[in-house]
Amino acid sequence: MKLTEFTHRIPLNEVAVISSWIEDLEFEDGDVIMSLNSGRQYMVHDVPDYVYEEWVQESSKGKFWWSDIRGLYLVSRL
Repeated sequence: MKLTEFTHRIPLNEVAVISSWIEDLEFEDGDVIMSLNSGRQYMVHDVPDYVYEEWVQESSKGKFWWSDIRGLYLVSRL
């Protein structure tokens, strides 16, 4: 089996991101687990797939949080 065949079968749902504030974003069953560089974790509930994809692609994950996530989705600290 070629490596490319293998990677296409398993969905990648956790992404380490380059951010001064956010360490990684994990998408699971419509929720995003946001891990901060401080060690704190938050769950953002009921996030559409396309919003998660936009968040991961944004050059500033923190700015996307403030403009497109915070106040629009239910967030709980884990």
